[in-house]
Amino acid sequence: MFLALITRHLNEPFLQEFIDYYFNEGVDHIYILQDSDGSLNIKQQPRVFTTRSQKFGTKQMHSVNELYKTIRNKYKWFISVDCDEYMSCVNAQKKKSLREILQTEYAGVDCVAVPWVMMSCHNVDRNPPSLLQYNMHRWDHDKKHPHPNSWQKGRCRYDEIEVKCMFKGSAFRRINIHHPDTFVASPVAVESVSNGPFCVQPFFKNLHEKEIAMASVLCFHYRIMSKQASAAKFRKNKLPGYRNSQYDNLMITNYCDKEERFMREKSICLFGEK
Repeated sequence: MFLALITRHLNEPFLQEFIDYYFNEGVDHIYILQDSDGSLNIKQQPRVFTTRSQKFGTKQMHSVNELYKTIRNKYKWFISVDCDEYMSCVNAQKKKSLREILQTEYAGVDCVAVPWVMMSCHNVDRNPPSLLQYNMHRWDHDKKHPHPNSWQKGRCRYDEIEVKCMFKGSAFRRINIHHPDTFVASPVAVESVSNGPFCVQPFFKNLHEKEIAMASVLCFHYRIMSKQASAAKFRKNKLPGYRNSQYDNLMITNYCDKEERFMREKSICLFGEK
């Protein structure tokens, strides 16, 4: 097989939209690790495999790597993202699927680091019919966004922003939250903005609007889907930084600086208007 996706799921809505989206991007199989007591039920469907994780909070990547060990040699490429992260080819490459760009532009590399673009919900109260079609605002990455309470998860991303990666199983033995780890040999890694060399690590330096406009692939990060989804995110959440007292700190980061219609238009073209 060519391409597998691994994701972790607590209780995020829009999971079916996530599954449909990535199958359209050319993913062969999707592996979902659910929290043992906090996850929603997922309907059985072809090419989707679910596993319960007993260590979702204390060792959140333990179950990911236990799974990865069993499937690493079955696929050429892997994508590791959360259920609120949507990678897409953009700009000059926007007509390609992720599968197609891995088969062409990135065929000769081992890892592609894809920076986040921070999306916002425009203070919508309830979950909309479609995440991609209704959440059309994002941060202006030319602006600085210092968090007034210095909440680490809501920190400014002006100088550096997280990446998520597409990578070859043959080159990496383990997966960290933002990138693969434990190299088999010296991997060939690039970032998806200028497609230049990249030292495998969690951050891309200086992603601003100029870089967004020239990128080949971006990862649209829908951390705030709605007020309803944000409140649910904190219920029974075992991950560091997500406690009920931090809800207001999260919502402070709902910066709706710019309209962003790319993913809406892509979703309507692929799936029809919802």
